[in-house]
Amino acid sequence: MSAAVLISAFVFGLLLGSFANVCIWRIPRDISIVRPGSFCTSCMRPVPWYLNLPVLSYFILKGKCAFCGSGFSFRYPLIELLTALVTLSWFVRFGPSLTAGIFTLFGLALVIISVIDIDYQIIAPQVSYPLMGAGIIFAPLNGFLPSQGYAGIFHSAAGLIIGGFVIWLIRYAGTKALGKEAMGMGDVKLMMGIGAFTGPGGLFWTIFIGSLLGSIAGISM
Repeated sequence: MSAAVLISAFVFGLLLGSFANVCIWRIPRDISIVRPGSFCTSCMRPVPWYLNLPVLSYFILKGKCAFCGSGFSFRYPLIELLTALVTLSWFVRFGPSLTAGIFTLFGLALVIISVIDIDYQIIAPQVSYPLMGAGIIFAPLNGFLPSQGYAGIFHSAAGLIIGGFVIWLIRYAGTKALGKEAMGMGDVKLMMGIGAFTGPGGLFWTIFIGSLLGSIAGISM
């Protein structure tokens, strides 16, 4: 794969990361992610495009608003870099293909969902529902699934249903055992969205690695 493709994927990922920051801030506040354009959350003044370059603007402006001088969290460029690396990983894995593009949207959604969950302990349905729909819609073109075309829709739907059922079953058993809600329905919806993209075959590794990382984080805390 050429360096130009990798660089383009990384830069595109940075732009998506900037959009992810918008979604992360606005979705929990029930503000449109389309309008108005970018603005400073302190003085509310619009931010022109040349002051809104991913990562670069943060360091050029020393992490402050160009108008009111209010500081911006270092998390903004970190999320942009994270999204860029996730996007790049899909192109390394799948090459310059439709599947890489499909999973770029998938990765963007997961970054948004994850950060909102960290901040508010909720999995935003405004993202998880579109994730499910996108998984089904793009299934005929999804090269990660065992089959493409109409058969791909079957695999995607199976992943959605099985993923949701497995997590719902874990939730139900955990709630009965603990005598209180073990996890929210947001986790069920998230796994349904993941299953729609990966099919049943990707669910095992998703649950295994997710549980492993969650255990490591829980023990360390």
